Amino acid sequence: MWHFISEHISDETQQFFSCQRAERVSGGDTHESYIVKDETHRYFVKTRRYDDTQQLSHEAEGLTAIANTQTISTPKVICHGITANESPNMEYLVLSHIRFVEPAISDYFTLGQQLAALHSVNAYSSYGWPHDNYIGASAQTNGRMASWADFFAEKRIGSMLERLASMAYGQKETVILIISSRK
Repeated sequence: MWHFISEHISDETQQFFSCQRAERVSGGDTHESYIVKDETHRYFVKTRRYDDTQQLSHEAEGLTAIANTQTISTPKVICHGITANESPNMEYLVLSHIRFVEPAISDYFTLGQQLAALHSVNAYSSYGWPHDNYIGASAQTNGRMASWADFFAEKRIGSMLERLASMAYGQKETVILIISSRK
């Protein structure tokens, strides 16, 4: 896997990269996270078993869209894809490595300003995203709406409540079937 990803990094950056060390780091619950290094380069890599959902591809798209607003510092998407000739195939996302430092009090104020600037991009034109994507492992319903309140109520809260209700209904139905099969 690392050879395949190293080649993709090399192709995208136009600089030779050969992973000499992959150090596992803490990350989310839907993927494995690594810092990969050679003598002069360092990248942050997420991997997950490929299952047709391409969650990391959606994440790359979202990060690129945020970076394009030029409002808030965002890790640069280097490349993403699916490993070939592997079992199992893995989806991966390679980002620029960002070294974290202890923030100063003024950094929180700056972050607040940057978040406000991000959320004012295309203000009042439409809210949402052109297609569904993911938040972690959960599907996230999207679409564009003219009103933020309507979008949030329907596409975020309403959609989540519908999924929860269908899960609860499915579990209740399963319990009934189990009880019925005992008689």
